[in-house]
Amino acid sequence: MVMMICSVVWQHGGVLYPEVESRLPYYLSHGSLLSKLYDSDYLDMGMYQARELSYFFDYIDCKFIACCVALGHPHFLSLTQYVFLVLISLVLWRFGVGELKLERWIGLCVLLLYWTTPAVFLGGAFYRTAKIGVALAVVVLYWSIFRILRAARDIPRCGLSARSWLVCFGWAWAATLFDRLGVFMVGVIVVFLGFWFFAYREKSVLKLTGAFVAALALSIIYNEIIAPLLTVSISHYWPDFKYQHLPWGDLTGRPVFFITSAFSLYFDAVRFFIGNIPQWGAALVVIGLVYLALVTGGGRQESKPFFRAAQGLFLSQTVLIWVMILLMVLRHGTLLWPNERRLYYFLPVVSMFSMTLLVVLSRLQTRRMLPRWCLALLLGGALLGNAIALPRHDANIRAGLLMESLSDCYQSTPVLLDALRNLRNPRYLVSPAIALNRVFQFFHDGHFSKTPAILPRDKNKTTREKAGTKDRKSRISGHAEIEGSVRSRSVKFYVLEL
Repeated sequence: MVMMICSVVWQHGGVLYPEVESRLPYYLSHGSLLSKLYDSDYLDMGMYQARELSYFFDYIDCKFIACCVALGHPHFLSLTQYVFLVLISLVLWRFGVGELKLERWIGLCVLLLYWTTPAVFLGGAFYRTAKIGVALAVVVLYWSIFRILRAARDIPRCGLSARSWLVCFGWAWAATLFDRLGVFMVGVIVVFLGFWFFAYREKSVLKLTGAFVAALALSIIYNEIIAPLLTVSISHYWPDFKYQHLPWGDLTGRPVFFITSAFSLYFDAVRFFIGNIPQWGAALVVIGLVYLALVTGGGRQESKPFFRAAQGLFLSQTVLIWVMILLMVLRHGTLLWPNERRLYYFLPVVSMFSMTLLVVLSRLQTRRMLPRWCLALLLGGALLGNAIALPRHDANIRAGLLMESLSDCYQSTPVLLDALRNLRNPRYLVSPAIALNRVFQFFHDGHFSKTPAILPRDKNKTTREKAGTKDRKSRISGHAEIEGSVRSRSVKFYVLEL
């Protein structure tokens, strides 16, 4: 709670992102909730992803913001983000101290490492709740799977209860409804459980795997049939599936670029979590943890089964996550920008890394592989590195990479918040730029017009093709020059908004 308060104070009311300027009034305008949840053309700019559960929590955040504006305390912070972060923290504590029997100071250090990660501490502004929803589902599933596997090892005759099966199925399906990233994470769990089953041949593990396979099957049915039919019946159009088809030609055209970019983002996610060390240091840490898991982890009697199960853990924490990041870059090239690689998109990955770090520290504590003073020095140094790096992360985020978008948003938001704070003050002079802001117009006089967030499909087909051709030829400076093989939907959105 203390870290949450510090994060809220640091945000200074948050920032109004360009996307939110359109979506926030839309969520608060007249109309049924279902008509808004099943309107991906407006909420996702035509990039249908079947993540209506995240839209529901976005709606809750908008209601919370409207309530605070009415009370005279305007802000653009996400209530869902902070509530879910507190829940994740409770899961981390219960898992580390309760299940793994870690010493309390070790569990506290891991919690502080998690909270001083830029994606957590600096990501409280309202944008989308998709990734934080997946992060919460991932840590709950991690904890549940650990308890089930441990029970299967300790009590071989103990089967999987219907309640445990339903809990895992429900959280897995919720992850798929939050975001397409959740679908991939559930697939990663299936791969891990497959390795575990072939190592120990436990029937309860096979039944547990069935829960995640069923969640994947239901998510496919929902994505392909249920959600489109609901969209047609409620919003009167069939969603466009083009965004779900990855541009594989870009990957085959520039494989080295995408492979190295995915490695860069993966090691950034690791190093931002463990002290902001250099990328080569993060690579050494990953190699060391893999060695610890595969070579020194198993006992003499269980070395072969443990080695097979550890292979699944190794794949789920390294190779498969790297593949996921590669696909994310292939779909959304702006992840390589300095501000994007520090926020939002990597919340599920950092949350999963936190659970894995607790497992590693538990083995170190049980086997006494490191003295307490050395472990305290390592954790303390990592925590100090995270804290020192936060102002630099914040500067990178505020600078952005779009000259007249994110940087301008950070400059104009305080003025907008001050205007919202003086809504009932007749003597307050509103600047022309703020008077034209759609959020200010909505809270000032209830005005909202649902202007298209995307170009019409038929009339501007030629325009969109030209925009796509121009986008493929563009170059974006940052970590590397991103040529036409990386398509940027956000750039299109800002152009269309202008």
